[in-house]
Amino acid sequence: MFIRSTLGTSLLALAALAASCGGNSAQNCNDDRCNAAETRDELLEAVAGFSDPISEFLRAEVQDDGSLVGDYEDILTGMSAVLGCEPERQKSFMVLSNEALNPKTIFNHCADAPTRASEFFLLLPELASNKDFEPRIVHMTAWDEDAGEYRRYATAPRPDGGMSVNVQPAYCLACHAGPRELGTWQPLMNEMTNPWSQWNAEPGFRSHVFDEFLPSASASGDVFAKVSASGLLDSASNFEPIIRAGIDRVTGARVQVRHQPAEVSKALSLLQPLFCDEQANYVSEIHGSGEFRSSAVIDDSVRELLIALDVGESLEFVRQDTVRITPASGDDANLTLMAVRGESSLRAELALVARQTLTPLQVLQVRSLDWKRPVGSEFRCGLFDDAVVRIASGALDASIAALPEGAMNADLLPVVLDEIMTLEVAGERTALAPVAAMVFSIPDADAASFDNLAPYEVSAAQLGAQMQDALDTTTRDALEERRRDRACEAAKMYLVTPLFPDINC
Repeated sequence: MFIRSTLGTSLLALAALAASCGGNSAQNCNDDRCNAAETRDELLEAVAGFSDPISEFLRAEVQDDGSLVGDYEDILTGMSAVLGCEPERQKSFMVLSNEALNPKTIFNHCADAPTRASEFFLLLPELASNKDFEPRIVHMTAWDEDAGEYRRYATAPRPDGGMSVNVQPAYCLACHAGPRELGTWQPLMNEMTNPWSQWNAEPGFRSHVFDEFLPSASASGDVFAKVSASGLLDSASNFEPIIRAGIDRVTGARVQVRHQPAEVSKALSLLQPLFCDEQANYVSEIHGSGEFRSSAVIDDSVRELLIALDVGESLEFVRQDTVRITPASGDDANLTLMAVRGESSLRAELALVARQTLTPLQVLQVRSLDWKRPVGSEFRCGLFDDAVVRIASGALDASIAALPEGAMNADLLPVVLDEIMTLEVAGERTALAPVAAMVFSIPDADAASFDNLAPYEVSAAQLGAQMQDALDTTTRDALEERRRDRACEAAKMYLVTPLFPDINC
């Protein structure tokens, strides 16, 4: 199996969908892609109880037959008024997709204010037969503050020239809920840092491949000219903070569950991102310079955990987030699109620490296991999945029954975490969190012996020193090997995985 090319990867922003997550044309009606409202009353019933700004727009604009008049421009104009964002503050952002390098365009209002901009996203995900953007196929999402979630909408062309409307299409979750099936839409931007290889990064930055591989047929289209007009089309560097603001919205709502009555399934959902990857991100070498993100080697959350434990001041990787490798020479290519830990999982983890639901040490004890695999650790995720089975079989029934009356999920979390941090083999149980203020530093779980963990027990400062040494001795060849391994693993897990022709899985 060949993996799709760096040149054809879908570096999809929050709403940029892979081919299987994209269009809702009449020829592609699997899942619920074509479940459009057929009357105004049906659409109004579908958004009953919603308080997001798109639902407000729909209540005002939907026609008797359940349709909208016009195309994406009419939606953007209406949403500008609903959001109170002047039209000149609207921006578009463009990325090449894994569907024949077809471009996708995302719009935000109030784009100069990331938190406000993250309230509403609109995507043009498909091209018409002439390779220009299809202006009536629209995907959009908006934040519902009362519900604490993003609401999802999609439109499709109608024979009469208008747009049908699909409310809360489930197919959008195939990408945005991730392989762990979170059940909620969350933002995606596979490349969160410079050089944003397949994004338009101008003004101010240069992409690796965007200008060179943008299809000429698309670039000559009338709609393309509109969405990429000077003053409207913006750099991926300005989209990144909007995505981060959207992730913060989802994370804030997610960790509110800690205040709800103790429920094992909800406690597990809070702990899942510590152990299992819910998304992945990708980093690239900055234009042959040898400058690479340290997150390719060491999980970014570790830096913040060591700072919280007051042991990171002497470590270079804690003070800066890049590592230097020998620059490419001759025909050697840049290292591009290497999988790293997903930003949303990282933020969910650190939010539990920031809100004092878990301690920095508790989380570091998790991330110190198999730490040379900051993403794609079968060992860490296996601990979680095995514990889920044991808990379902009653492993924590007595402990849960012993919780005080009125216990919240925050009270249950340490109990569940202790069970997850237990390796059980043939009935033998091994605790993976030392009793003292220490961690088990296990760089490679495949090469470790769990019969005797004493040699692996170190302080947080010692763990940091080991990690710094791993970064200091990292080579281009070693990173290339990891890139290949991670690409193949990610291809199995994610619909939005960048795929490469030079890697045969």
